[in-house]
Amino acid sequence: MEELNKFSTGHEIHVELCLTLVKHGYKFVQTNDLGEMSGFCDECGHPLRYEQIYHDLQTGEVFTIGSDCMFKIYVLHHWGNQVDEKDLENKHLQRAGKWLWIIHRDDYLSRIEDELPQPKDYDKDFKKLADDLKVLVMKERNKIKKEIAEEKRIIEEKRRQKELEEYNRKQLETAKNWFASEGIDINTCTNWEKNFLNTMQEAYVKNWRLSDKQVTIFNRIKTEKCIQQDVSNNQSLGSVAIVDIISKKIDYSKLTEWEKGFMESIERQVDLGYSLTQKQLNVMQKIEDKFSNGKKVDEIVPINTGEISNKINENCGGYVGRKINSWLINKLTGIWTEGVVNIVKKETDSAILCNVFVKNGLEEIIVEEKWIPKSQLVDDDFSL
Repeated sequence: MEELNKFSTGHEIHVELCLTLVKHGYKFVQTNDLGEMSGFCDECGHPLRYEQIYHDLQTGEVFTIGSDCMFKIYVLHHWGNQVDEKDLENKHLQRAGKWLWIIHRDDYLSRIEDELPQPKDYDKDFKKLADDLKVLVMKERNKIKKEIAEEKRIIEEKRRQKELEEYNRKQLETAKNWFASEGIDINTCTNWEKNFLNTMQEAYVKNWRLSDKQVTIFNRIKTEKCIQQDVSNNQSLGSVAIVDIISKKIDYSKLTEWEKGFMESIERQVDLGYSLTQKQLNVMQKIEDKFSNGKKVDEIVPINTGEISNKINENCGGYVGRKINSWLINKLTGIWTEGVVNIVKKETDSAILCNVFVKNGLEEIIVEEKWIPKSQLVDDDFSL
């Protein structure tokens, strides 16, 4: 190593000052590079370029010791009772002392003190002692490098995790009103649909790519569960219209107790904005059949707009050709669109069941059957 290359011990051994420092206690202060051989060692008197400054902890004196002599401080400190003065002339023991200095300089001692090799175990084989000490120092140095790298990795991981948490927090804040922004009334969804939508919300937050099947299901739910706050206060107008029709036809006094309870339950459900299931519609159909001579709720009365459009306008309040303002969703695109009344099939006090023209793109026209609230009909012409 570079710090070892500058040491040489080709002079007479002096140990008096080093023994005194070990006895009194010492502290290494710093190394000074004089740039040339202009200083002198307080131990041996030899000229030196590199000054090793030591502080005597008992007397408070400060000494300058050359690089050639300072290794003796550490040999005597750790192995003073295992070596003699003549051993200090051995170049391999001097090399071991320089590794001891590095251990103190780099503050490794507290980590490897129990692992330090001892001369008594080497039978004067100071070369192997120095080699083993070098291996121990290099091993500890690599270990410390890995610990530093791991500490940096943990710090970086925490930083990235914090950034991710902040990003997710912002995404969740953005998605807080996600259901409403997508036009979905979560209260009208089944448990399966709620779980599916929660997955879609997570996909939205984490920018996941949806499969074609997920997109299809999501668009279907958006179409079926869409909210129209300004028009119906989240109610299914089709269900309202059907209940309205049946309520006017039936005589409640002739219903059984179960049928009365069922109808009251249906009316409460509609008032809360829930759509009716097909099973509920079937039961309502049976109830209506008692009072309508077998005529079904969803029976379609075809109207020929070409031949009897005047009659339609007369009988149905002039609804044919009127523009529908903002009640329709294009099933292919999933977005709100406008339409125009084509064929009127049924009418209640608040809505009409009709076929409507809806634009799909620039050319294709799709005919859909919808319950449309009368409040959404306007007189503006609709350009196809």
